[in-house]
Amino acid sequence: MKLARLEHQVAQDEGFRSTSYQDTLGYWTIGYGSRWILGEPVTEHTDPITEGAARTLLRAGLWKATLDAQELFPRWAELNDVRQELLVNMSYSLGFRGLAGFRRLRAAAAELNFDGMTLEMINSRWYDQVGLRAQRLAAWMRSGSMT
Repeated sequence: MKLARLEHQVAQDEGFRSTSYQDTLGYWTIGYGSRWILGEPVTEHTDPITEGAARTLLRAGLWKATLDAQELFPRWAELNDVRQELLVNMSYSLGFRGLAGFRRLRAAAAELNFDGMTLEMINSRWYDQVGLRAQRLAAWMRSGSMT
């Protein structure tokens, strides 16, 4: 997995905001989609943060998202960098429970069935909610490449 590439991609996907805002599901977030700062939930009244602080939160979130994805996908080591990165991207966006809810995706992953994994991504509510990000990640899952 290429961490710098992953960080860049998720930062682009999430976009930076120095002040707290509600995401599409109504959760208060800040920076690059972070919902927590030092164990405290982001609220409407959370103080603004710098882009540097937001990058620190992003890196911490990506670390957790990576551990979560590794736990949810037992054949993690058999996936190429692109597929690992897109699963971490999904994990960052959805959280552990959200990604755990993709049971059929995980079943397809257990068989390294990338077409099946792609189909499960496409046939999800997440795909409709996230739009172009989901379309791009599904294409990467199918091909195993970012091109």
